[in-house]
Amino acid sequence: MKINITGLDVERGLDVCGGDLSIYLYSLGIYVSSMPAFLAKLRSVSKETKFSSEILHEYVINVHSLKSTSEYVGALEAKDTAKKLEVMAREGNTAGILAQNERYIEYLEKLLSDIQSWLKENHEFVKDHKMAG
Repeated sequence: MKINITGLDVERGLDVCGGDLSIYLYSLGIYVSSMPAFLAKLRSVSKETKFSSEILHEYVINVHSLKSTSEYVGALEAKDTAKKLEVMAREGNTAGILAQNERYIEYLEKLLSDIQSWLKENHEFVKDHKMAG
């Protein structure tokens, strides 16, 4: 079965996972389960009017984590955008963050929905390739 999810380069994700389909599907499940917390943290930044160094530092950590986890599943656009936002946060470019953060949240919500739909539609396939343990 071919995994076809808009926004994911599955071959790239599989390469990162050593070509192991069960590890890739496990990573996809972790990505989906961790996304609501990431989205909540990103949403909280969109509501900021003053950015303290603490808020920027936390934002760097969150988008850096999103960058890494997105690479594991082949979500290259999500990874690239997280990288840009991370640089903006490190440079203190709050206007840039605010200009792109909402679009990024919307993109991630759509990606999450597409992954969840695929996982639901292909439940038996995923179950058959689940990691032992």
